[in-house]
Amino acid sequence: MLVVPAVTPVTTPVEPTVALALLALQVPPVVASVSVMVADTHTEDEPFTVPALADAVTVTIWVA
Repeated sequence: MLVVPAVTPVTTPVEPTVALALLALQVPPVVASVSVMVADTHTEDEPFTVPALADAVTVTIWVA
């Protein structure tokens, strides 16, 4: 049995949608914003590490 679906009607919103109204708010400001550039640096201190309290062991079991 062959069933052909019905023709899907084309729908168009009557009024402008909320998305179009929000799109108008996505305009960049006229005045340039302030940005500050700082030279890249490396940290001089060593990272804080807590010594391990015991030896760690990983056990892997393969099951066929």
